[in-house]
Amino acid sequence: MQNDGKGKNAVVIALLNQSQAFESYNEVFSKFGLLARVTEAESVGLMPFSTIPPRNSRDRANAKMLVPADAALGLRFSPVDLSPSVTKQ
Repeated sequence: MQNDGKGKNAVVIALLNQSQAFESYNEVFSKFGLLARVTEAESVGLMPFSTIPPRNSRDRANAKMLVPADAALGLRFSPVDLSPSVTKQ
């Protein structure tokens, strides 16, 4: 596993938040008025997209691509408003 690559920490944070990877945490903690978000990623490791031997030029191109494989994450739990919203008419 490699540790090089620029901007990989930000990519991992955005990927996890946008894909709602921690939605199950939010389902549990929302009952207590908390929302979880990934705010930090450190020691992000990269590995090849595929370990299968390439069969053609497209496979060779994908085999060279590196993807995040491991990271130390920091989560932040923020309060959310539990009161029902009242609209004024």
